[in-house]
Amino acid sequence: MQVKYAGLLRIGAGPRAGRDDSISSCRLRDMLAALLIAASLAGSAPGQIDWKHPNNNPVRLVDRGFCVGLAWVTLIPGEVAKVGYGPDFNVYNVRGPGTAEWGAYSGFAGESRPDLKHQLLLKNEVTVFRGTDSRGEFNGYFVGDNQQQNHFFGRVFKDAPTDAAFFSRVTFGAAAKARCESYWKK
Repeated sequence: MQVKYAGLLRIGAGPRAGRDDSISSCRLRDMLAALLIAASLAGSAPGQIDWKHPNNNPVRLVDRGFCVGLAWVTLIPGEVAKVGYGPDFNVYNVRGPGTAEWGAYSGFAGESRPDLKHQLLLKNEVTVFRGTDSRGEFNGYFVGDNQQQNHFFGRVFKDAPTDAAFFSRVTFGAAAKARCESYWKK
């Protein structure tokens, strides 16, 4: 039998005569605290990359660049890239030089939507839109076609026209497709 007390589950409460195998609230609190600490050490939130191990899930570079689905991105000196794999998407996180951080989602149903009223730039016949979250707030930049999308995000983006300078190192369109096809064959 299980009995709920103030939102906590009391395990073992019931008709067992002479035996109290319930978990005290102090012990339960200690166990919950230990579980929360263990969970926080075991995994990081998406924005908290463990940069102590730069060789953990490194991104394979070709001519200092890599494919992020619809785009080819060239790293600048001092940047380190890591990749996280999802079931049908990849998230690339880049750090450096210094404390600069940015990332790119490559997949089919990310958490960014194009703000069709705000085009940052047109490059290689591909439009880069201001990206928004479900509340309509800025969360980076969006590129997509009928099948997949890229979401460029991070502290390097300020939701300003000057963000277009970042994309000088990004190739889109047919040139990106050719580089990506070659990249994935190696």
